[in-house]
Amino acid sequence: MAKKNKQRAHQIKKSRRATKTRQPSKPTGPIVARMSHAMEARRGACYVNEGWQDISLAQVVFTRHRGDGDLLFASFIVDLAARGVKDSAVLTCMSPSAFAERLATSPSPMERISFDCGARIVETGVAYAASLGIAPHPDWDLGRAIYADANPSACTLEVPCGVDGKPMFISGPNDNLDAVLGSLGFSLELEEPDVPALDAASDLDLDDLP
Repeated sequence: MAKKNKQRAHQIKKSRRATKTRQPSKPTGPIVARMSHAMEARRGACYVNEGWQDISLAQVVFTRHRGDGDLLFASFIVDLAARGVKDSAVLTCMSPSAFAERLATSPSPMERISFDCGARIVETGVAYAASLGIAPHPDWDLGRAIYADANPSACTLEVPCGVDGKPMFISGPNDNLDAVLGSLGFSLELEEPDVPALDAASDLDLDDLP
């Protein structure tokens, strides 16, 4: 159990170097318009990081081919241990070469899967987090248009949630622990250590210092 937790924590750190937790974006009109017509673009490919089932953390990437040769791109960081979609990125104009470079420089090796299985991973994470009272990253609602024609139930891939049957939260470097616990109905209080205070400078004998 301890080894698994350490492995997952290490993977989170690596993933965050490439995809930082961002504030929800404010999509511009062109982005919203293009994503609303995502189904008119031919399906591209779907990828997920290798070993995602073992570490309960998946980065799922979808692409679709635009008519001008560029790609629609959406990426989801899915925390299957508790929080569901904790980050999402949407790009509506990415060249195939830029995408290939992004894939090649990913912190973890990526493997190709079907659109149905990619959607299954994302939607399962969203549903599990919802059962804990946690909402997905706001940009997920825009990004999910890229896999709207997928059928998650057609995929038989096992998507394990929780760790040892229980939700587990591991804080990343940009996570707000108070906000996360607050969404679960908890609050965090840290006790101040009981350290004797010096009431006045005269309490300290400078001659005793080394």
